[in-house]
Amino acid sequence: MVQAPGSRRSPATPPGKRILYLDAYDSFSRNIIDMLETNLDVTVTELRIDEHLSQPFEEYVRQFDAVVAGPGPGTPLKPGDVGFMTSLWELDNIPVLGICLGFQSLCHYFGAAIEKLPEPRHGRVNSFTHSGTDMFAGLASFNVTSYHSLQPTLGHVVETAPDMPNHPLRWDPSAQCVDLEPLAWFQGDEFPDQANLMAVAHRTKPFRGVQFHPESCKSDLACVQLIKNWWISVETYNTAFRPVIPRVSLPSSSSPLSSRPDAEDASNLPDPISRMLQWCESSGGKLHYRSLENGSLTAERICELVDVPSSQSVVLESNSRYCIISVLSPGAWTLEYRASANQVVIVRPEGKEDRAILGLSPEMFWDAVRMVMSKKRVPDGNPAVPFWGGFMGFISYEMGLLELGIEDDGDDGSMDGEKTADACLLWVERSIVMDRVTGKIYIQSIREGDSDLGEWLDLTLKRLDKFLWSNSTDHEAPAHISSNSQPQLNNCYAPKPLSRSDDILANLMVQGSQLIKPDELSYKSKIAACQKHIRNGDSYELCLTAQTKILLPTCKTELGKTTRPWILYKNLRKYNPASFSAYAKLGNAKVISSSPELFLQWDREANFDMRPMKGTVKKGPGMTLEKAKEILDTPKEMGENLMIADLVRHDLGVVCGSGGVEVAKLLEVEEHARVYQLITRVKGTPQFPSSSSSESTTNGNNESPTQKPRFPHDYNALSKCLPPGSMTGAPKKRSCELLKSIERGNRSVYSGVMGYLDVGGAGSFSVLIRTAFSWSDGGSSSSSGGGSGEQEIWRIGAGGAVTALSTAQGEWEEMNTKLETVLDIFRPKEGNGNA
Repeated sequence: MVQAPGSRRSPATPPGKRILYLDAYDSFSRNIIDMLETNLDVTVTELRIDEHLSQPFEEYVRQFDAVVAGPGPGTPLKPGDVGFMTSLWELDNIPVLGICLGFQSLCHYFGAAIEKLPEPRHGRVNSFTHSGTDMFAGLASFNVTSYHSLQPTLGHVVETAPDMPNHPLRWDPSAQCVDLEPLAWFQGDEFPDQANLMAVAHRTKPFRGVQFHPESCKSDLACVQLIKNWWISVETYNTAFRPVIPRVSLPSSSSPLSSRPDAEDASNLPDPISRMLQWCESSGGKLHYRSLENGSLTAERICELVDVPSSQSVVLESNSRYCIISVLSPGAWTLEYRASANQVVIVRPEGKEDRAILGLSPEMFWDAVRMVMSKKRVPDGNPAVPFWGGFMGFISYEMGLLELGIEDDGDDGSMDGEKTADACLLWVERSIVMDRVTGKIYIQSIREGDSDLGEWLDLTLKRLDKFLWSNSTDHEAPAHISSNSQPQLNNCYAPKPLSRSDDILANLMVQGSQLIKPDELSYKSKIAACQKHIRNGDSYELCLTAQTKILLPTCKTELGKTTRPWILYKNLRKYNPASFSAYAKLGNAKVISSSPELFLQWDREANFDMRPMKGTVKKGPGMTLEKAKEILDTPKEMGENLMIADLVRHDLGVVCGSGGVEVAKLLEVEEHARVYQLITRVKGTPQFPSSSSSESTTNGNNESPTQKPRFPHDYNALSKCLPPGSMTGAPKKRSCELLKSIERGNRSVYSGVMGYLDVGGAGSFSVLIRTAFSWSDGGSSSSSGGGSGEQEIWRIGAGGAVTALSTAQGEWEEMNTKLETVLDIFRPKEGNGNA
């Protein structure tokens, strides 16, 4: 297990010492707060650099023992990028530590110029030369992680001296910046005639600053001692010059449930949430199940037996263990949410025709999902399976942007005139789970009455058992055992086309396809735009993507239209086996995914797990795991993954609080069907401050919980961590804003997440990469994109993380490598036919 600085112990009972953290919209802020709270006896209050205060900033700041001015995108040359930081340096007696952008702001205020580095150092790990004094007292040489493309220059003689480590004036102030004493310098092999300032102290004021990130999971643990040394200087200073620090009560910290509707108080629920709960009336509070050995039954065959190809359904498959299959019931319903319209449409696809359109803001959408899960909670069930019932489906990338405060700019969310949705979920009462490790199949239901003698559970068990032992799975077999308790066998046969070979069916479905790939020159120009922003300090890395369109002639038969997505999914599953394959047909949305990447997973005890993936090597002749490790062991590839690893630590830290996040696996290479990938694993367990403490840990925007939620879903972990950091870049908010302006189009399903929310409290979502999706309702008369006549439009997204070290050709090839893992199933092979 990799131990990141600041994650070694849970915080003690919050004491009286306070630190104010100025957050410049960075994606590592929570990691710094964690480092402070787990290593110092302090409580940290977070304040955004542009947040509204009801009192003068100077008056507000004086109630804190110290201030940390954190990192962030941008430059101190732009007042909007540093906000309150500039006001800090005008104060006389408040100890301040500046980190990265905060460090640059300190230096700039006291006379330093801000210049671009010859080469940005985002995600770079290096040692440096320090004075051994002040914060560095008692420390030997150690490694730190840098995330900067700009540097302050003091006009110091050593900045252009090749002998910086031995220069006699290296610790003296320069004539340009007489108030700043250098504490550390870096001189790399790439530019031996240049030295970069890495740490500084003000000569008369209690101001310190470091250019590097002490909180990074690749920075040495010596950084903890550096922070402790700084804190000793803070307390020494305050004892001498600030014997009395005013303690004004801060706003009370909010729990995840405060100011939110309470599912326990059904009389006070907003109407849309009440309506959803009414639609779940048939879902009881108990899980009932039957089991049998899987024998020769495959997951795909079970799906066809329960009519997955032609019904509203979701299938989540894992190569490692579980396959979860939704089965429609009379009480099942679908939810389609469109943020641009603040509207949710719920439809009951089986039994009586029922449909409702409800007004719902994005914030209320998440409340509605959480409260349905809480109200329909099942406290006990079969511990052998991860899903008992609940929601299955996907959330779009754009829904994640809303969580960052990035609006849709009036976009109606449509793609080529086709209506899309930001979330599509299916309420699942009945499901079948296959456990590949134990060889068991579990038939389960949370629907009242399904466990009665001779009802759905018994009926389904009997039929699956019959198919298994009579070897009837090799022939046509009854399919519609999904909705009704007593279906008639004589009228329930699998569609004849599904009895043909998978290869023939898959080829039939893509005859006449037109593939419209991204333009190479356009994509490379966007890479250049990304790198310009990176060198300007606006982002550390940008995950640029593009979409390929596939135009398929509309199937001539209704059966072909109905089964095409399922047939394509089976072919993709065969062509590119993946850790998190998934299939969905919800409303007009069709999704087939062969994702290798877990986004977020948690169990019924609220233990969280994230596994970001960055760094790709294509498999081919002569390529081995060892060679892939060598290729990925470069500053570019390691830096890509490290930046996202630190970002994910921050995201999970918002959910779990200080002391609750650890790096279980860092920068390791995994083998997949067609590529090798560099991955990191971050785990989290929520921490809770003492209930006896009246101290606040926030000024209103810190989302750390202060009381234990009653149910794992109450942490709102999914919404807080969206969109996936591996698909955005860092810092997340600024990077997403930049990508929105560069890509100029919605990603929709691609870069979103897909999975389940379990009524027992668990959840699991994969990142929707290596994925094809369609919003077509069976055919479009539009000829947009080069098609003509009626057609069905499918899309595949692909891309990669652009860094300062990227090359245009390398990024173009990486995008195509990822694209081809899915695109090839849409290319017709020899032979033809009609679907």
